[in-house]
Amino acid sequence: MRSRKLPLCAFVLATFLFQLGTLPAPARTLRQEKSSGGANNSTKVAQQLGWARAMVESTMKRFRTAQDLGSWGYAKSLYLYGQYLVWRRTGDERYLRYIIEWIDSHIDDE
Repeated sequence: MRSRKLPLCAFVLATFLFQLGTLPAPARTLRQEKSSGGANNSTKVAQQLGWARAMVESTMKRFRTAQDLGSWGYAKSLYLYGQYLVWRRTGDERYLRYIIEWIDSHIDDE
């Protein structure tokens, strides 16, 4: 009997890559916001980014490795997409490595 893991992983990977290709232009980073001189706007961005970053850090602390998140699920895909958006805003490579690690954990030799 052939494993159903490969088609599922292929679907997950294709969905993720499709989303990467259809995203809008990168959002301005916090550093760019601060250098533009918009103090009021940068404070708001910093607050929003603070909450998003706290969520990612909390999840990464509870699930030390991406494999700890488990298999594919709708809620997990939304979380990982949100983590990807936080990575785009912050540039923190740990966030992207975590996502790639999760994807790699679902791909095997078959």
